[in-house]
Amino acid sequence: MQYNSSSVVGIDLFANEVDAPSLEQAQSIYVPIMEAANSGRINLKRTMHSGELGDVRNVRDSILMGANRVGHGTRLIYDPITLQFAGDTGFPVVCALISNRVLESWSEGYSNHPCLHFLRLGVRTSQTTDDQGVFRSTIADDCAALVAHTDIQYTELLSMSINAIDASFASDDVKSKLHGELDAKRVVFEEYWAVQISVAIKTDDHPTETSWSLIDVCPRGREVTSGGPYTNAGVVETTVIRTRDSRYLFTIVDTGGDGLCCNHGANGYYKVTMDGVEQLSGGEFEITEGAFFGTCTMPTTSKPTNQMTAPPTNNPTSPGTTSSPPTSTFDMVAISTEIKFDNYPSDITWKMENTCYGGNVELDMGGPYPQTPEYEGKTKPVFNTVTSNGSFKFTINDSFGDGLCCTYGNGGYTITYGTKKITGDFKSKFQEIQEFGSEAKCPSASGGMATYDAALGAPKCASVDPSGMCTTTGTGLLECKKLSGEPNGPNTLDSCTDGTNGVCTEDESIQDITVMSITDNVLSNRGKAKIKATVYAFNDGSEDQVDFFYSTNPGPNPNWKFISSARPSAGGKVIIESDEFLLESYMVQAIRVNMRWVGKDTVPPQSCAYEDYNDVDDLVFTIEPDFM
Repeated sequence: MQYNSSSVVGIDLFANEVDAPSLEQAQSIYVPIMEAANSGRINLKRTMHSGELGDVRNVRDSILMGANRVGHGTRLIYDPITLQFAGDTGFPVVCALISNRVLESWSEGYSNHPCLHFLRLGVRTSQTTDDQGVFRSTIADDCAALVAHTDIQYTELLSMSINAIDASFASDDVKSKLHGELDAKRVVFEEYWAVQISVAIKTDDHPTETSWSLIDVCPRGREVTSGGPYTNAGVVETTVIRTRDSRYLFTIVDTGGDGLCCNHGANGYYKVTMDGVEQLSGGEFEITEGAFFGTCTMPTTSKPTNQMTAPPTNNPTSPGTTSSPPTSTFDMVAISTEIKFDNYPSDITWKMENTCYGGNVELDMGGPYPQTPEYEGKTKPVFNTVTSNGSFKFTINDSFGDGLCCTYGNGGYTITYGTKKITGDFKSKFQEIQEFGSEAKCPSASGGMATYDAALGAPKCASVDPSGMCTTTGTGLLECKKLSGEPNGPNTLDSCTDGTNGVCTEDESIQDITVMSITDNVLSNRGKAKIKATVYAFNDGSEDQVDFFYSTNPGPNPNWKFISSARPSAGGKVIIESDEFLLESYMVQAIRVNMRWVGKDTVPPQSCAYEDYNDVDDLVFTIEPDFM
């Protein structure tokens, strides 16, 4: 086997993993190369697109054939032995979140993508666009997907960048240069964008009794660091980290029940600072003490690029550079769920949703679970998060229809909501729904609640909200129609107007409309969404039609794209929904709901009807700008 070492550094296998025996055929190529490389005759690197689809053992087979790294590798999550090997050895896996989403090779959303799980197990994980030209995305977009939909931390993103260099097929000199450039950019970034948190602990005479944790409690946050138990008495132990500007919960525990001061030896203390400014301090407590500091922020920045932005100056800057982002503060709550499985964990799936303002924003989902002794009859934690408070719905399903209890074992589930525990035995049925929390605890109006925009002539949500929706519910902006006193009627972007006949709450009228994400935590590019409208239907509703549209160029001349039509299920006040639709790569978009009387006949959709008994309303909203 010969090759030109000055121009060829490696080979990549790309083939259909499902319908063709690509890995079997690859043996004739990869095994001789591996043997030649092992004998020192050549230095040709090997990689494979593997574990994206097909057999779960494909990644294992790729490793056995001498691959130096694999691309995608998502199905590695279903092969625990190979996953453990990859974690123990630091085997490189290059993830492709956006590619997997677009091609639907991973259908469970960004938040459940295994890439971050791989990283935390020790797999040398990095990211790729897969094909930048095809998917119209950059590495920055893939990183932004992780930031927006998971609890990834800054240090983990940095690790992925380091891993990408280490796993590349570049020469040692090139790798050294790339590491130097990355480190220089890291220094600039940390100086101007991250915050430095310092936790100083002066121990008393019983240092083994003291431990603490620091948790980022904002959306997509997690425990960022912890300390103790300690071994040295009467000394100051300091931990310093750089992390995102956020809201944090610091908790310190003394198992002896006497705190750090002032009963045993030196007067101990704790002190927490952020960017040199003291946030918390103390020492006189019993078993535990904790407090919050910082603020949850929802940044509105432009699409990330591969260029470092300039340091901030005293001059005003445009959005998306270094100006301070607007902030909104949330009432946070911890929610966790554990399931005690019966003898058939493979039957069980579940979903946790935020239902504020009539929405169904998925927080997480899980199952089916392995049919193994590790799960059969065992209690397992399946969900744990800190999120904005509100109303929630937990749905658990059993595909066989016997629930968790009591035919094939005595299972059940426990939801911990703040300090409250909610239990269920899920007895002998296909599905059980547990609703908890309260609408009164939902985040106050912010980016999720629309306000009237006089320049557009319609309600608008100017920022992305963590609730995953934009709504007029509770605002009164769309009540009735222009004829009957609708504020700022007709609330349309263009010249389309409401009908000239009809009585509010008796004839066709739209009361409120909502656009909500159904796949991600926020409205974002490439995410799926739907429209929900509260309307008043005439008579029994069967003669009314509601047409749903969206536009990617909200303004005086929007191009309306049809989504779906539906008829109300009853007369009077009803809720009606559109089909799902895919959000496109435009930061500001709009939806339209057009309701009209059409009689019993089937009629084509119209974005503007100009009929006597019709009501038409628009809503402008902003999507996650990192996915443009």
